[in-house]
Amino acid sequence: MNQKTSLRWYRRVIVFGLLVCGFGCGNPAAMLWFLNKGDGKTPAAYKLEPLAGKKEVTVAVVVSSSPGLLLNSAENAGLDRELAHIIGNTLSAETKGTKVPINVTDSAKLSQMKMANPTLWETGSRSELAKKLGADYVVEVYVNSFVLDSKEFANELTVGRCALTVNVYRAGNDVEPVHSYPIDKKPDLGDTRSMNRTHYRQLFVKQLGEQIARQHINHIPDRERSMPQ
Repeated sequence: MNQKTSLRWYRRVIVFGLLVCGFGCGNPAAMLWFLNKGDGKTPAAYKLEPLAGKKEVTVAVVVSSSPGLLLNSAENAGLDRELAHIIGNTLSAETKGTKVPINVTDSAKLSQMKMANPTLWETGSRSELAKKLGADYVVEVYVNSFVLDSKEFANELTVGRCALTVNVYRAGNDVEPVHSYPIDKKPDLGDTRSMNRTHYRQLFVKQLGEQIARQHINHIPDRERSMPQ
């Protein structure tokens, strides 16, 4: 073995030893996951680019629904706030420490704007709304339907489905959204036969909110998100 080959193997041994120390000797699966896939991210489908001269992005998340959705089911009460919270938290948490972090306008500021400018909030330009909020973008989610059905099989099984539309508006004078797409989703929660309806709904809304947020940021694919323990 020549000197160059020896040096190459020496470096590999050192790197391997550091990884073992970092992950622990009892978790080889986690180490292999890191080596093969741990840093692989899927690019955002609808990226939120920083505006000119900025190194970060500020986003206001606005969720609304068809008029009868909240009235027809007590189960849907608070759905708009839950979704907005999950979307905002995911955008902020998963871009923290990246080259382009995303800041999310807090709900109190949105409530104040809604009360002070009801016409703008309800029917006005979303680009204008973004400017008044000091945001670079408004991510507007309109929930067309959110349904949980109970089916009787071997055990009671809850089956959910949600249809919504997402429009993204940039601050300024834009009339049309910079991004627009629909989502028609059934949750992917594995075996739910032993899951009660409340827990099912909670996980469904969380999965839905995270999916919306991850349309706009580079992210680890769901199938690779759970690193072996």
